[in-house]
Amino acid sequence: MPESPLNNPFVREYLVSRLYERLSPQGTTQSELARRLGTSPAYISQIFSLKTNASLSILGSLASALGMAKGEFESLVREAKEASVMQNSTEENPADMLRRALLANGLDEDDEIPRILSYIDFQKHERARGASRE
Repeated sequence: MPESPLNNPFVREYLVSRLYERLSPQGTTQSELARRLGTSPAYISQIFSLKTNASLSILGSLASALGMAKGEFESLVREAKEASVMQNSTEENPADMLRRALLANGLDEDDEIPRILSYIDFQKHERARGASRE
């Protein structure tokens, strides 16, 4: 079973902050959002202040209550994972960055890394072949 992207604090903060940004333009209050979801305003406040670890399902419900389509929320989750990879890129070597990017996108590194290395070898060969023609 894949690990929840919300286990990464950066991803959690990214998603919650983007959802919070949708409140103001719509004029929706946290109390109104709580009413739509059938929960307490205090719980909604805890989610937005990151005092509780809401599940991906809860955040998806929040997004839906804010008028966000499921596909739009899924794109936001992918964006958060990619932003997390970029945020950590200064701390990691390229191989670890690649592994994180593959995992963040639900890809199996055992399948994808050989394919990527093969592509890199092909590109090197093509460049060498092009240089030898000149």
